[in-house]
Parts: sequence; structure tokens; C-alpha cells
Amino acid sequence: MTLSPYTLAAVAGDDTSPLGDHAPWLFLDGFPILLSGILWLLSVLLIVWVQRSAAPRSISNVAAAHGQALQNRIYKRAGGFLLVLGAVVGFLPSLVMLARKGTVWSVNQMRPHDEADSAIMVHIPLAVIWAIAMSIQIWSGGSGRHIRLHRFFGWVAVIAGSIGISIAAGLVWTWRNDFADGVTSERGQAGLYTVIMGLGLATNIMMLVVTARRRDFAAHKDYALMALFWSLDPGIHRAYMWTMRMFDWDCWAPDKTSELGIALAKLPANLTMIIWAMLMALAAGRVNRIILTNVCGQLFLFVVSSLGLMQLTFGPGVAFSVTLVTLLCSAAALFTARHWQASDS
Repeated sequence: MTLSPYTLAAVAGDDTSPLGDHAPWLFLDGFPILLSGILWLLSVLLIVWVQRSAAPRSISNVAAAHGQALQNRIYKRAGGFLLVLGAVVGFLPSLVMLARKGTVWSVNQMRPHDEADSAIMVHIPLAVIWAIAMSIQIWSGGSGRHIRLHRFFGWVAVIAGSIGISIAAGLVWTWRNDFADGVTSERGQAGLYTVIMGLGLATNIMMLVVTARRRDFAAHKDYALMALFWSLDPGIHRAYMWTMRMFDWDCWAPDKTSELGIALAKLPANLTMIIWAMLMALAAGRVNRIILTNVCGQLFLFVVSSLGLMQLTFGPGVAFSVTLVTLLCSAAALFTARHWQASDS
């Protein structure tokens, strides 16, 4: 069994903690188990709540006008929250560092990004345009008064998101850097995570266009929010890393985690995205295949990442046991929520 740098230091009698009085085990070796336990608890709470709740509040079984108003209201609030957390808290500090230092900044290394290339320079401005366009889309959606504005910035978002995020960052940059030593290399495995995000974004962008042209606006909004869901995953990830730095806790620094700090910070991002999507879907009565398929994508990334980290620190026995419980609890919760809203919108 391979132990983390902190575990090795503890065995050697060195109990120095970068967190001061805080227990670093919860942020390093024990972090995947801690977050898995939180997911178990939330799954149980969801099952209990659904079982005790009244009839499902689905857009398919309420007045159409009320259902549309409910979806608009909930999605606007949920989309705005995600933009603030991902784009403002996560990405804005990096843009500030870019403006101050004149170079792309790595929040992981806290120094200029070594692998900033032409793909990144295409990605950054188009990602900013995507965030601005999606903000306008959330504000203008559901209102006939802003239909022309909504259509124009909808196409701006589609082009910026497809080229700047899905292709430039999700595919081109990953191919040049993460896949430079092969898909099966350690960097290549991390690159597969980025490719999945890029494909998730591209698929939802394609479907939001298709459903808009079909005038299926309820599903169009589902896909739009799920496109935002995948595009802001890296922003939520950075938000957690910036928060750790803000408190002067550098226990996720590469030298303290054998370069695993990025993977550790990804786990709360995955969990945040899952919780955000499920709360939004439950509140809006939209627990449908569109939302649940995307949630399962994030759940897959969480399970695979946490499994790999737990294998390094606790061995395969503990890792697979915790993962099995996570899968069972999550599957039961998602099935219960889907059964609660029995029909697709």
C-alpha cells in the first residue's frame, strides 16, 4: 500500500500540520472517505424526505403556466448561484492574476502556468464570453420581451462554449499536454476527466439547440443548465482551491500531496455539482432523464477519483468497500427521486 506524504510523516513521528490546530487527515488521506460519508448521509436524507413528502410536484401534473413559471424561477436562481460560485469565485481570481502578472496563473502551483499554450489563449477569452452570454441567457430566458436578445446571445454562447471550452480546452489542450505521454499514462488518466467534461458540455449544447428548434423549451432549459453544469465544473474546483489558499491552508499544495492536490480538490467540486443539480431538479419538479444522466456523469467522476485516492492511502479493500456503499446509496437515492416524479416532463 502506498502512503501519502502526510501519513509517512506521521509514522516517522512528525506531526507538523499545515493546518495548525485543524486535523490534516480530514483534508488529505481521509478526505475521500469524509466526502463519501457526506454523500451517504445526503442520499439517506433524500430517500427519507421523498418517502415522507406529498405527491410529486412535476410540471407534467400541474398547470402548464405554473410549471413554466416554477421552472423559470428555480433555474434562474440556480444558474445565477452557479455562475457566482464558478465564474466569479473560481475563475475571477485567475483573471486578476493574469492581469497583474501578465501571464496565465496556476492556482495549483501558485506560479505562472507552465503549459499555457495557444489553446489556452483561445480558451480564456471565449470562456469569459461564454460566462457573460450565459448570464444574459439566464436573465432573459422565459420572457417574450427579450426574445431577440435571448436568441442572439444564445448563439454567442453556443459558439463560445463549443470552440473555447469544449474543443480548445477539453480536447486540444488535453491532447497536447495530458495525452503527450499516452492516454494510459498518469497524466493521460487525468486528461480523460477533462475530455469527459468537454463531451458533457458539447452534448448538452447540441441538445439545447435541437430542443429550442423543436420549441420544447422546458427540455431546452434543462440542457442549458446542464451545459452550465459541465462548463463551470473547473470553476467550482478552483473555488475550493482558492478558498484553501485564502485561509492559508496549503495542505493541497503539490509538494505535500505528491501532486495529488488537484485530485483532492476535484472531489468537493463533484459533490457540489451533484447537490446543486439535484436540489434544482427537486425544487423545479424536473427530476427527469436529462438531469439524472448528467448527475450520473458527475457521480462517475467522483467515484473513480475517490476510488483511486483511497487505493493509494488505504489499499483496495477499504477503497472498494467505501465505493460500493457510495454506489448503492447513490443509486437508491436517484431511483427514489426518479420514482417520486414518475413521468418525464
